[in-house]
Amino acid sequence: MVRFQKHKYAFTTDIKKMFRMINIHPEQTCLQRILWKKGIGEPIKTYKLTRVTYSTVRAPYLATRTLKQLATDEANNFLLAAPVVLSDCYMDDILSGSESIKEIHRESRELKTFMANQVSKIHQLSSRDQWYHIASEQNPMDVLPRGLLTEKLRDDSLWWHGPELLLQSAYSTTAIGEPTQRNDFDLN
Repeated sequence: MVRFQKHKYAFTTDIKKMFRMINIHPEQTCLQRILWKKGIGEPIKTYKLTRVTYSTVRAPYLATRTLKQLATDEANNFLLAAPVVLSDCYMDDILSGSESIKEIHRESRELKTFMANQVSKIHQLSSRDQWYHIASEQNPMDVLPRGLLTEKLRDDSLWWHGPELLLQSAYSTTAIGEPTQRNDFDLN
């Protein structure tokens, strides 16, 4: 937040649908399995999870870590955007700026291209039923535009802990819906 305030001109962006979109290397899927039995006397089925699904508490870290790795890997292709992702990213939001509007436009265009490339990969590898919508009222990055004074950020639970969805158990039906057979699992 302090870095954000040093800029003469600033911008923020929210990376939508970022959590729970991290794939597991195929060689590691055997380490994350679910045993499922429809009823008494039914055979047990084994499912391999293909993406990180447990612990919503860790989801912001995993998403940010993945973004930083992508920025490092793509630094030569995105000379302006990569440093912004590496230094100005908080959870799924980027708070950055520059000393000139012209520079912000260049950074913003490159950042959009960088993110669009990553989002298109996510879209190819996931289905819509795996995405979660966080309403503006629950988005930490929206507290300032809605008028919360910076002096009150210190005491704002949403800012420090994130939306309620992230605090719920991974097994909560209100957070992730009723258990269903998913097409993205590999059956043994």
